Formats: sequence, structure tokens, C-alpha cells
Amino acid sequence: MFILTQVLSALATVPGNIAGWFPNTTEEISDTYPVLVTPAGWTFLVWAVIYIWMLIYIIYILTTVCRRNKNGPVYMNPPVVTANFLAVFSLNLAFNIVWLFLFSRREFAWSLADSCMLAFTVYVCLWLNHRNVEKYRDVMETNHKVDLWCNRILIQNGLAVYATWTSIATLINLSIALTYLADVKNLSSSLISLSILTAEVVVYFVVDTFYWDRYLRYTFTVYPTIIWALSGVLSENWDPDSSTSIFNAVLLALGGLCFVIKFVLVVFVRESLDNKPALRSKAKGNEYIFNEEDSDVPSISMTNKKIYDDAVN
Repeated sequence: MFILTQVLSALATVPGNIAGWFPNTTEEISDTYPVLVTPAGWTFLVWAVIYIWMLIYIIYILTTVCRRNKNGPVYMNPPVVTANFLAVFSLNLAFNIVWLFLFSRREFAWSLADSCMLAFTVYVCLWLNHRNVEKYRDVMETNHKVDLWCNRILIQNGLAVYATWTSIATLINLSIALTYLADVKNLSSSLISLSILTAEVVVYFVVDTFYWDRYLRYTFTVYPTIIWALSGVLSENWDPDSSTSIFNAVLLALGGLCFVIKFVLVVFVRESLDNKPALRSKAKGNEYIFNEEDSDVPSISMTNKKIYDDAVN
């Protein structure tokens, strides 16, 4: 499915409809139906990053089938990349292919619906992987640290770039549909898309920072992708007298600020707190008790934290 997606994506960018499948390239559609949130052409180089990253983590996933650890095949011990994950990921690639055909034929309403499902299925993949990595984090930190970081860097951050970009692409598709199908003014449709993106950035920042830190702590690529996309929009459509340009510039600054806060919190605050002296209780293997001799650190116990090696022993 991945190879088919790459072949069709390449054909969709070639002018002249050489295969007879894509009447218009994505670039031709963007030029014919411009909106004020269409980014500069160079911004779409992010697809090369997405697909190269995707190839790398697909290869990594394949290696887990071939490798073994003391408990058996790596892909089952612990079962982080599950059949559910692979099924949803394959469905996502199918939505990707369908979008290419719909958008090329100027089916903006249907391509918008498909784009929503494309983004949603990436969210599901992210949720499945983050949940399983957290579930088996203790045993992976102890026995499978390389695989733990491969999941965090390759799968989670790679999918985060993909999810962020497809979310922004969906909003661009929304602006096109509103402007050219619903006769909404270009300015209004673009402001609607930017407003939705602002809400998404704020909600994600709050969830990332205050609620799901244990899941999302090492997922950094959301904000750089937002910065990249908004820089492309600003580069293509900058007008100091335009409300969309001002809105975009403020949102770009917000994305940069969120990224700086995320970096500082993870690198200088939370990691230093987590590295305080701690001892694992020998009596209860699934509890962590901070060293009570360290007067600066309150005694704390994280109970009911079931770990994988309890199940296999």
C-alpha cells in the first residue's frame, strides 16, 4: 500500500495527465483556485519529509518481525505496534490515494470529507502507539531502550508531522470548498480556517502540557510543522493591510512560543524532576518511591502501574 501511494502521489504531480488518471495536478488546482491560506510551493516539500520518515519507520516495524528478545519476537514482546495500528495505517494510505483522485477532479466537497478521514486515521495511529508505549514504558526502559526510542523518534514524531500537515491541508481544502462551492468570500473562508487552526493549536498545547504529558512528552514535531506551514502561507500571501496576513503572523508567533515552552518544559524542567534520586521498592516491583533522604523531594509512590514483565514472569 505504501509503494502504491508513492507511485500515485508521484503521478499526481506530473503535468499532462500522462497516465490518464489525474486530469489536474495539485499545483494546477491550487493555482486555479487560490485562497488566502494556500502556502508557497516550497512548503509542499514537507511531503518528501513525511514519506521518507514513513519509509524509515515502516522498515523499523519490519525489523521487529525479524528480531527476537528473551521473551520471543520483538513485535510481540512487548506488543507496541499492533495489528490494529497497522490496519488503521493501511486505511489511512487508502484515504490518501482516494484524495489524490478526488482533488484532481475538482471534487472539493468529497475531497474535504476524505481529507478529514485522512487526518483522523493518523490521529488514531498516534493514539494507539502512544498508549501502548506508555503501557509498556517501564519494561522498555529497562530491557528494550532502543525500541522505546525508535517508537518515540521514528513512529510518534514521524506520524506527528503527518498528522499536523494533513490537518492543515484539510483546512486549506475547507477554504477552497467554502470559496468556490459555497460562494463564501475568500477573506472569510480563510479567516474561518485560520480560526479553526488557532483553536486546534491552543487545545493541543493545553492537552500536551497539562494533561497528556506522560504520553506526548517526546513528541516535538507538531509545532515545527505548524511553523513551516504558516511560514509558507505568509510567504505566499503577505499583505500588511490584510487581516489574514496579520492573523497568520500572530498564529505563527503563537506556534513558535508553544514550541519554545514545550522545549524548555521537557528539557530543563520535567526531565530534571524525573531524574531526582528514586528507588524501586523491592517488595512491590510496580511502585516507585523517592529516596526519603533527599529532603528536597517529597515522598511519592506511583501504585497500580502494571508492567509487562509482571505478566511474562
